[in-house]
Amino acid sequence: MAKPEQQPTTILDLNMDSLAHCTKFLSIQDITNMAISSKLMKNVAYSDYIWQPIYRARWPSPIPYESGVRNSYLARHTSTQQLKFQDPFITTFDCNLKPQDHLTLLEDDIMFSQGHMLRILMGCNSGGYDSSFVFVDHHARITCMRLYSLGNAPVTPKSLQSGSAVLVTLSCDHIIRLWSKGSCHRCFRGHNGEVTTLSDKILGDGLFASGGVDGTVRLWSINSKGKKGKHVHRGTLYGHEKPVIHMSVAAHKSSLLVSMSRDSKESDTGSLANSFTCSPDSESSFGCSAVATKGSRIVIAGSAGERGSLCFMDFENASSPISFQSSLPYSKFWGSESDSD
Repeated sequence: MAKPEQQPTTILDLNMDSLAHCTKFLSIQDITNMAISSKLMKNVAYSDYIWQPIYRARWPSPIPYESGVRNSYLARHTSTQQLKFQDPFITTFDCNLKPQDHLTLLEDDIMFSQGHMLRILMGCNSGGYDSSFVFVDHHARITCMRLYSLGNAPVTPKSLQSGSAVLVTLSCDHIIRLWSKGSCHRCFRGHNGEVTTLSDKILGDGLFASGGVDGTVRLWSINSKGKKGKHVHRGTLYGHEKPVIHMSVAAHKSSLLVSMSRDSKESDTGSLANSFTCSPDSESSFGCSAVATKGSRIVIAGSAGERGSLCFMDFENASSPISFQSSLPYSKFWGSESDSD
């Protein structure tokens, strides 16, 4: 008499204890994939036995078991990833009736444009700001502004004052202006229309690029010291049929520049050498026109009522509460490594 054919053993033939023991060696992503494969696997993947070591590996604090270890882990993970703060430092500066077009945050200094004016608020703090400067060298609306470091060090207010970093602004008056040591240091002319955008970083050999409504990309030298700007214009790149709207320097090669225009064409010039509410409080209406960030600091330009305003927020010492267990101490969002990824 022939023996009945023996069915092959599958993973579903293992008992719960064996499956749970094997699951402990999987990553969270693998455990998630396992849970959607079958009801049996879901029961194993969601068990407290699996999630206890995962929870303790990330947070050594006691585990709340009220809603299950997995749910507690997900709740705490969500709390530490969301931009929810109880006590950030927030202050609002009144900037008269004109709207802010472009905005840059440099540590405690805020730089922004209002029409043809360039304004700088220095030393922003809880009492307001230490000093304010207004520059009106441009004769038409400022269209773009960038901070460039002339060396390997990051841009700081000190480097901007010493000349080791510069601020470059564009305008509808067809002129590019370079600001250094608190004044307009040089003008660049060459575009046959409004200048619209700048490269986000310095290219190789101290060059920066500008794009305009004339569809050209022009290269300029920051370091040239020729008479009346002689030799500062290093070349003109053609290829776009419509205004250039964006340019970016490749991270792996500083001589590689990519530009984009309204005709949706990208031009690679390497062969030639970027959830929280913007309102400062829940009861006010604050229209947002520009945002700048620097580390834990955020500044928002917009309008509060009929007047232009700047909302400056610093989250460095703000606390993020753990939503599921109020008895725990608040976790510093920018500090405690155990509560952030």
